[in-house]
Amino acid sequence: MSSDRIVELAGLEDDPSIHEIRGRMATLLDVYEGSREFGGLAPFLHVYHAVTSTVADRRVEGGFFDDPEALESLDAAFASLYFDPVRGFISNEEMRRPWKTYFEYCSEGGRPVIKMLLGINAHINADLAHALYLEDYGRRRDYDRINGILKSELSSSMHYLARKGDAAGLLGLFDRPLAHREFRKLIVNWRELTWSNYQMLEAEGFEEHREELYSQTERVAKEIIELEEGFDYLNLYSTVKKANRLKVEL
Repeated sequence: MSSDRIVELAGLEDDPSIHEIRGRMATLLDVYEGSREFGGLAPFLHVYHAVTSTVADRRVEGGFFDDPEALESLDAAFASLYFDPVRGFISNEEMRRPWKTYFEYCSEGGRPVIKMLLGINAHINADLAHALYLEDYGRRRDYDRINGILKSELSSSMHYLARKGDAAGLLGLFDRPLAHREFRKLIVNWRELTWSNYQMLEAEGFEEHREELYSQTERVAKEIIELEEGFDYLNLYSTVKKANRLKVEL
């Protein structure tokens, strides 16, 4: 059964290498894609796997990151914050924050691009701040280098969404330079705010802000869905500009 295989793949060992994480993601993505029940989880994992793979390749090349070992440790902590909720959802139908709205939407159908955005929201706005705190991560230049990787992989992800049959009008916005730029800026802005939120967590503790962090992330998720429901196909750029005002800020 695909559910058993997903639970198995989502069970990361302690301190996994980035190559093991990438391999598990690739296999898990194949399982998602071949599952009618869990296929809605594929769009986010597609972009997450693509970014992780590029980071792994750059690490092997050498010279791209100042401290690849620290980044790999961060990636492992970050990945566990995705795999753990997935395992809980598949095995026990748990929908824990900050992934609750994501799992609900993916279970009910909906558009692939929204599933992707909801996953990015949960993993960047909440999980990344948490992982940075867990690792006491201090390599800001390496952190910022990921932005360039994200920008390049988001473009290729649009082709994936097209293959998934996402609404032609919605996909059209990503072919328009201004709207495409705004979409990429949204993700980078989230990462910038996440670093600031991490500074707050580092100063005052994660538990002090857990509720606020999760509540704000779930609020943004609901606003993403509301924005999609009122999508203006005649003014795509304006709609993406509205999305760029969504943020989690402690």
